[in-house]
Amino acid sequence: MNSPEEHETKFFKAEFNAMVNKRYGSLTMTMDEYINLFKFLQYGDKCEIVTLLKSIIQERDRSMNITIEQHLSDMNHPGVRERTSRQREFFMKFADGNDTATREQILQGYERRMGDESTEEHREKINNLPIDSDGKVTYEVFLRNYLLEREQVGVGHSC
Repeated sequence: MNSPEEHETKFFKAEFNAMVNKRYGSLTMTMDEYINLFKFLQYGDKCEIVTLLKSIIQERDRSMNITIEQHLSDMNHPGVRERTSRQREFFMKFADGNDTATREQILQGYERRMGDESTEEHREKINNLPIDSDGKVTYEVFLRNYLLEREQVGVGHSC
């Protein structure tokens, strides 16, 4: 059984991989992609995200290409883990101790969360999520599909 820290690290890695793997195999992400990831993780508005990332980059090598190691380090920056936890907490409510859940579990969680705003289109998208050999959706696949749906190109760095 994984420790809570190992379990959380698994989710952090899935978040990074969901963003970079949508480009099929890149090992880094651009700053624009990283900003989009933090927007998706609901850290705050774009200005808050840019301010945070600028401060983090100044603390390290000023590289604008983000690696998974840098992302894992960034998630330990004060306040980041807590302010980006909404998607992880949503998925962990029904995840099976790993990073997977059935489509039905995701759908039920989504409908509880969205209430009357839940639509047939959303239900159809959840029911079409790719599953693994155990018939479950991984957190990474869940995020990747959501990120592809919300693709935002050319967001830039300015507030």
